[in-house]
Amino acid sequence: MKQFLAIALLCVSCGAEVSAPPADLIEREQFVQVLADVQLIEARVKHEVMVEQRSDSPAQGYYEKMYAERRITADQYKRTYQWYVEHPEDLKDLYEAAVVELGRRKEKGE
Repeated sequence: MKQFLAIALLCVSCGAEVSAPPADLIEREQFVQVLADVQLIEARVKHEVMVEQRSDSPAQGYYEKMYAERRITADQYKRTYQWYVEHPEDLKDLYEAAVVELGRRKEKGE
């Protein structure tokens, strides 16, 4: 029984396709930068709401500025993020790269 299970798992893992993101999505390295930016925006918004007790957080404006600076659209971001949500191992790798990027920015004082 154990041998059958091992063979079945091997067959399933060998048959799984490794798919690359579609060409119309944001390129991986740029998306790492975008995810790092999103983490900073979310931290800023949380700070404004909790510490400054703002009820009028301009989060949408922060995102629009980031989209313009990165030369992407909100729709591109949403499509790209959704693709990675459907590929959790890739998303995990991206978030790990974004954390490294945030550390790099901190060291450089950006």
